Amino acid sequence: MQVKYFGDITDFYKYYFLKNIVGEYKLGINWYLTADDESNDGEKKAKNKPLLEKIDKELFKILSEMDFKKFQSKYFNKDTKYYNGIYKDFHMEYFNETSAFNELKNQDIIFFDPDNGIEMPSKKLSERNKYVPYRILTKYWNENKTLVIFQHKDRNIEALNKKINNLVECLKCKKDNILVVNSKKVFYICVINKLHENIKNNIKVFCKNNVSEYNII
Repeated sequence: MQVKYFGDITDFYKYYFLKNIVGEYKLGINWYLTADDESNDGEKKAKNKPLLEKIDKELFKILSEMDFKKFQSKYFNKDTKYYNGIYKDFHMEYFNETSAFNELKNQDIIFFDPDNGIEMPSKKLSERNKYVPYRILTKYWNENKTLVIFQHKDRNIEALNKKINNLVECLKCKKDNILVVNSKKVFYICVINKLHENIKNNIKVFCKNNVSEYNII
């Protein structure tokens, strides 16, 4: 995630989803921040879509200010923890990953927000910081965390199914542990630990109540 894109419409739906599924659990957010580049391919800003205010007035107001640091102190509850380290270069990834784990180790739900999603075999070495690797997901899962992963939509459903199968294999979980929520241009891949079973029901109820914007596939 690049800070310069903070406050996009995708962000609105992302944070609205997270807040409504957390329930009584403690949320940890690993932004997977990367340095701002010179591209200009971000989504439209949430503040330019006033209809969003009817969905969540508080969130709309906060994102309209586009103040990344201020957002972290206002929207989620005080138990929420964040990892704000910038994944500058691929050779620093172990430093970032260790720092993030130490910062978020006491949280129940870990949200991973990479630029692209779960790692792919075709990724370039220099772009590793735009993906979350399976080995990191496994590390958190083995510590009894529930995982929620931001995933840009793949070109075909087979690519998503491959990721799900990979998660089952490396985490040694069941497919029943995984819910995939479809929203706009992204998926939220939710791998739910048995200690946090209520999250599964929270997700189902949320999608049922927001069927025009979110659905389970």
